[in-house]
Amino acid sequence: MFVLAFLISLIGINGWGWALGDHAAKVWLDKAELETQQITHISLNWMSLFHSELRGVAALFYGSQSITENEFFKGVELMEEIENESVIPLTSVAYVSVMNSNSPNMESKVRYSTDVHGVLSKKGDLRAQPIIAPVLRQALASPSQVVLSPMFIDDYGKLFIAFAFSAANDNQPGVVLSLVNLSDFFADLSVLHVPNGLRLRMVERLPVGEGDREVLVEHLMIGSPDTDDIVETFYYQTRSGNARWDFYWDVEANYQGGINKVLGWVVHVGGTALVLALFSIIGALARQNMLVINQVKTRTHELAEASAALEKSNEELRELANRDSLTNAYNRRYFMAQAESACARSKRYRLPLTLLMLDVDYFKQINDRCGHAFGDAVLLDIVNVCTRELREVDSFGRIGGEEFAMLLPETSLDAAYAVAERLRHKVSELSFNDNGELISVTVSLGVSHLYTNDEDTLNRLLKRADEALYAAKEGGRNRVVVYGEDNSQLT
Repeated sequence: MFVLAFLISLIGINGWGWALGDHAAKVWLDKAELETQQITHISLNWMSLFHSELRGVAALFYGSQSITENEFFKGVELMEEIENESVIPLTSVAYVSVMNSNSPNMESKVRYSTDVHGVLSKKGDLRAQPIIAPVLRQALASPSQVVLSPMFIDDYGKLFIAFAFSAANDNQPGVVLSLVNLSDFFADLSVLHVPNGLRLRMVERLPVGEGDREVLVEHLMIGSPDTDDIVETFYYQTRSGNARWDFYWDVEANYQGGINKVLGWVVHVGGTALVLALFSIIGALARQNMLVINQVKTRTHELAEASAALEKSNEELRELANRDSLTNAYNRRYFMAQAESACARSKRYRLPLTLLMLDVDYFKQINDRCGHAFGDAVLLDIVNVCTRELREVDSFGRIGGEEFAMLLPETSLDAAYAVAERLRHKVSELSFNDNGELISVTVSLGVSHLYTNDEDTLNRLLKRADEALYAAKEGGRNRVVVYGEDNSQLT
């Protein structure tokens, strides 16, 4: 009987040792998966931040009619500030004039450039990298977007990608190319975040012709190409702008020192010596321990789900609290908070910031004549026009009954005036049916910008824009008035 109990206990201890070893392997792989998810998220966040901030610079170039060398290098300084914020290694910037853009034999010439290493241009001529011509065409076809090129390699084996956006010069099409060194970016990422034993292979999905055809191009970003001892591979499909990248993380056998099965082997070898005296106690404690662990896991999972649901509800409530119930534009309180932050950022980095105030002309007469439901429909259509025409970085809020405000970061007065005129024109094209009668509406707008000295404030900016709006309405309505540079003139 004792021998039978001994054999049963020995088998149980050995099995427990193997189970603990397998559990250690699972924990090891779970840790690798979590780390690869976090590193992928970090890299995409940095790339998305750079991409988003670059759209603001693109808006400045897009609003200019003639790009001088001085304006080009001011734009380069803004891009370098964005580079410092997002740790993206911006290598060089070039402005390319494009001739015969609609012809298969499109010609291009570099007018201004910081490309001292000749990755994009040599002696004033755009280098014949295979990816350059399609990227120029794509940027010209999408004037309000920042497009990404496929990855390409320079003469020194470095991997690059180009961000491109259109910028006309004296009515001649042009494109600004911002060159990013992906090799240096992922090298820094590897040093700062990636432990030994992880290898990253990035696969580009490049469209071929029409339809859903694609060609896959693989690049080794982190790790050695000669690694054969791969235990597991984690795959994440990502997208940044028009670029589609698949992240393949290979987990090598030496990751974090290898799978730690020491605990299982200790129990496997030492259990034989201890089984005669302790097998019953160990079995009971093990069962109790597993019961407690399972109970803790179950409760932790329940609490995590409850916490996530609560956080989601709170986020929805916060969003509702920040929105106007009729138009879904930001309410006055939240818009003012956004504006305060934008003013502080504008002063800190010496970046332009403009404010548009919009008022619906004769809105009270529309309400009195057609009813409040009709007036609400008018406001909703005007808000939809503004939302479509503004950028994602712009803030749009309802600050009164028929009065709205728009905050345009990194936008000059001339560019803001163009936006205001476009909004005024779009609204004037709207038509509303009131019992068979077509009714059109107009709006008046006032424009002002923040002076980046320490003395200017948000309240003063609002006051100037409001005075410009008042001048627009006094001047006959359905017009745009810009507050003058001397704080008193209206233009």
